[in-house]
Amino acid sequence: MISAFECAVAAFLAAIVQFLYQRYEFRNRARGCPLPPGPKGLPILGNIRDVGNANQPWLGYSNLANQYGDIVYLEALGISVLILSSLKRANDLLEGRSSTYSDRPKWHMVTEHMGYNIFFAILPYGKEWRGQRRTFHKHFSQQVITRYHPIIERTTNHYLKDILSGPADFTRHTQKYVLLQTLADVFTEDLPPLSYFDRVMVKSGYGIDVKDHSDSYIAKMQEVSAGFQETGTPGRFLVDLIPAMRHMPRWMPGAGWRRWADYYRNKALEARDEAFDIVLNAYQEGRAEVCMVTSLIEDLPPPEEKMKREEEETIARNVACILYFAGTDTTQSSGLTFILAMALHPEIQQRAQDEIGRIVGSGKLPTFEDRPRLVYVNAVLHELFRWHQLGALGLPHATSEDDIYDGCFIPRGTIVMANIQFASSSISALTPNKLLTDIGPCTYVRHILHDEANFADPFKFDPDHFIRDGN
Repeated sequence: MISAFECAVAAFLAAIVQFLYQRYEFRNRARGCPLPPGPKGLPILGNIRDVGNANQPWLGYSNLANQYGDIVYLEALGISVLILSSLKRANDLLEGRSSTYSDRPKWHMVTEHMGYNIFFAILPYGKEWRGQRRTFHKHFSQQVITRYHPIIERTTNHYLKDILSGPADFTRHTQKYVLLQTLADVFTEDLPPLSYFDRVMVKSGYGIDVKDHSDSYIAKMQEVSAGFQETGTPGRFLVDLIPAMRHMPRWMPGAGWRRWADYYRNKALEARDEAFDIVLNAYQEGRAEVCMVTSLIEDLPPPEEKMKREEEETIARNVACILYFAGTDTTQSSGLTFILAMALHPEIQQRAQDEIGRIVGSGKLPTFEDRPRLVYVNAVLHELFRWHQLGALGLPHATSEDDIYDGCFIPRGTIVMANIQFASSSISALTPNKLLTDIGPCTYVRHILHDEANFADPFKFDPDHFIRDGN
């Protein structure tokens, strides 16, 4: 039997071979162009200390940007990483050269081992991604999403009543409202009682009135989402840097990550299938409410086309569950940030209220039909998304082919990340007496959404950043 030591030596030697081969390949493909600027790395290991380090890697990347400029190149054990820290660089590459920079990295931990490749947001560009993206767009395009407006408005009224009756519990009300809003889009069964901000997501997506966070498939979805947050930055696990480690046996010391990944792989499949099966069974029995999942089911090929139906049903299951994972944390974070911003800037809140009173009238709440005329309220929302970002680095991209940019060689397969966040503070535990002074130290770095070149006084919450000539 091969010993644990021999396995470790083999994995290390494989990493060295991979590194040397990649260096040889780079010289042949670079056509004499240098790599982008960046810190000098260790022999063989490269910049392993700089890739995905700490819980807030964007802060480390920001420090590197301050030293080396708005485009920084890192390399660790043959893995190339490019950090973009200005709007110009991000637009030039992610927009202007999107055909080259729209791929996804090979996240061995997240996709291969944890099985999160069922979520098209992290799939590499290809047939599977195109199939899921096409289905998602069909059911969540800007034209289709209007069908959920009545649900959103109805549950928002409940949310506001909860806030009025218990303002001290605004964090709990907001978290509940977000969760239900996400899940409603996908399911159609009644669950035991919960609350309101969650209800919009659940009702419009799933078609069910969720009432309890402890419901099994909601708990599984939350757990799967937490798993992604733990592993979502490339480089957090060594297997992403040393792919040969994927051959380590589970019994080997140091292979605990494999058992951890197996656990989340099973949870991801359970979270995807359990809720979908509830709706599918209800649909077959003729008692399902109209929702996104019933629309997906209605679009499936007939049972006679067995292979095609199985393929399309897998896509439908994958697309349905992405709604929760993409919508809850982001919406909840924005909701809590909005409350913080209004508490810190009552003059902005008053100006927005005055506009609503002037456009909508007294004794009424605004609806989606009023939104085009609410210039300042829309500016508040735009500023909200600029001022605080949940995903400081977004989802990483990858290059699908070699590229020469600004005289520098960027190799095929390079992981590309845009550093869009500015601070390390968290607002996840806000209370009326815990707004700004107790949320921890805040380290400011001026990149992209907080760059003075793009926004005057970028750390100030100011909706006028998005108003020009009254529009």
